[in-house]
Amino acid sequence: MLGDVADSIAEAMRNVDDAPTRAAELARSILAHSPDHLDARLLRAAALRAGGDAARARTELLEITRKHPRFAAGYVELAKAASTLGDAGAATAALRRAVDLAPERPALWRMLARALSLSGDSRAAQAAWAQSIRASATDARLREAGAALAGAQLEAARQILRAQLADDPDDLVALRMLADACFRAGRAEESERLLRHALNLAPSFAPARYSLAIVLHMSDRLPEAIV
Repeated sequence: MLGDVADSIAEAMRNVDDAPTRAAELARSILAHSPDHLDARLLRAAALRAGGDAARARTELLEITRKHPRFAAGYVELAKAASTLGDAGAATAALRRAVDLAPERPALWRMLARALSLSGDSRAAQAAWAQSIRASATDARLREAGAALAGAQLEAARQILRAQLADDPDDLVALRMLADACFRAGRAEESERLLRHALNLAPSFAPARYSLAIVLHMSDRLPEAIV
């Protein structure tokens, strides 16, 4: 029973932006029996934000993070609510706290990197992107894609990596790996597009810059590769 509730909440959180009413109803039904259920309270706050009431969401999330200061997911949602309200500083501060609590999660570093980029702090943003790359070393789906690439199973690798990028289009490691798979499959233009996107996000991402140079060189565009 507990596992079913956890699974239901997790699914509702994944789809909260598309179905906030359903998420709110699920949270309400759980909280009616367990008023202090932390994940249900988080879901309710996320549903409020997604449903257009970011101010109430932030109030709830501030209470959640006050009572549970080591709950990383609470700070992630707090950042989303603050961002929706136009408070970029509060959003960035919440994300910094989230990565402090869960530094092994690359998605959080990517969120922080995007927030820092929007605030104009390019140096800190590049550092956050670098941390996201390091944290990706333990990503099971990326490891599966790497094994497929090593075995020359290019289509399998592409499918895995496209699924990864559907979850987060700014996953630098997935972008570079998919670019590699595309280039090896004879899709140089797609490979170049992916690598340029990665470098637009993180100009200091040296592996992507090296891969782009190879793509351009092999496409008889050596002057561009040297620049």
